[in-house]
Amino acid sequence: MIFLALVSWPFVVMGFFARYRVQLAVILSVISAYLLLPTDVGLDLPILPKFDKVFMAGALVILISWLSGAAQKADQSDARPGWMPRNKLILSLIILLILSDFSTVMTNTDPIAVAGRFLPGLRPYDAFSSVLSSLIMLSPFLLARKFLATSESHLLLLKALAIAAALYAFLALFEVRMSPQINLSVYGYFPHDWIQHRRGSWWRPIVFLSHGLMVGIFFSTACLAAVAAFRADKSARIYLGLGGWVLFALLMASTLGAFAIAILLLPAVLLLNARLQLLTAAAIAGVVLLYPTLRNAGYIPTAQITQYAESISPERAGSLRLRLDNEDLFLERAAERPLFGWGGWGRARMYDARGRDTSVADGAWVITFVMGGWLRYIAVFGLLCAAPILLALNRNIPAHLATSGLCLVLGANLIDLIPNSGLNALIWLTAGALAGRLETARDTAPTTQPPPQDPATPSPYTRQNTRHVKTRYARFQK
Repeated sequence: MIFLALVSWPFVVMGFFARYRVQLAVILSVISAYLLLPTDVGLDLPILPKFDKVFMAGALVILISWLSGAAQKADQSDARPGWMPRNKLILSLIILLILSDFSTVMTNTDPIAVAGRFLPGLRPYDAFSSVLSSLIMLSPFLLARKFLATSESHLLLLKALAIAAALYAFLALFEVRMSPQINLSVYGYFPHDWIQHRRGSWWRPIVFLSHGLMVGIFFSTACLAAVAAFRADKSARIYLGLGGWVLFALLMASTLGAFAIAILLLPAVLLLNARLQLLTAAAIAGVVLLYPTLRNAGYIPTAQITQYAESISPERAGSLRLRLDNEDLFLERAAERPLFGWGGWGRARMYDARGRDTSVADGAWVITFVMGGWLRYIAVFGLLCAAPILLALNRNIPAHLATSGLCLVLGANLIDLIPNSGLNALIWLTAGALAGRLETARDTAPTTQPPPQDPATPSPYTRQNTRHVKTRYARFQK
């Protein structure tokens, strides 16, 4: 069934582009691939990239949109020119990401021997493989920047997320009661540890994602998207109901962190105007972008956070404390190679005297930081955080509730990337849509030049001889 799903998926994407307009086809292709295709498995062919969920949710959509001439079919106002960003900062961050891949490989050619375990040095081939993986990872970002750059496209994306989550909630609630068995029944395997999804007499759903935490944060952000769609389009009251339904599914999914994120940001989505929403999202993005520095400097109150978690659930507090302790160890490890990191093959992890891996890396930020150093962290999280910050700082950009609501959806995902490693295609799609808005805002920015004067009405500041010249020219024209 895994093979059949992956082989048939290109035809599904082609059907989307044949039936729907380009913007909706892109959204449906990425969301459906992320929610329905099998996780952590794929067709690994020689030389070619691995055909898995990540590839199908981004690079495949770019290929089919190019082959189908989607850019030519789209209106000029709806599609940005070219496939690479025109914003200099965004383009520089993409170049920095590619350079960081090469730099990490070239500075980690030395093998490491730890308690009988041999970790090989990185080879030049690994650099090209890493660059290819980074470009595939960025493909939803590039798609959204090109096709989902307008406020109307942002509203369409918000509505699509809300509807997809409302439908997905039925599958999740089935697993809450009956155990997470859908992926096992359809694809024949379970993608994670079974014991982590037991919650008393209930279960944490997983459906087709990699972990129950991914289901939780998807419901959390989709709930915010539904309410934001209602704020941006008051005639679509059904999305307020969809938001409540998804919030109920999130509560039943027993994902405390994702539920807390939704409760924290829902008042901002419901009550704040577009400008204040942008500022809130920018503040979240700024903290996440500087998180390694704040964490090293002791500005993150980890002890207070652990105590608060312990007052809610000692079991959850123990898990959180384990993560924070391992983050401290990884920060010490990253300090040895701060610029370019340790690379892959488990070189950045910690091992005991018997050579067993004793480290736990859950947060996307610490994984990115220790493996790729400051260069990769700035590139990856800069691409994720730049658009909300720039949209909030530029007052010449008209603030629209669909765009500001999408910024808060991205902000919720950024908060989740601190404790969890759920960097996925939907996050890149959201970030790319906001990055594209930076370019459309530049095109539609109001001009500051004064309107041209009527030649028949001379300016009082014009010299007399110039006025006579204009008059003679006007008579000659008559």
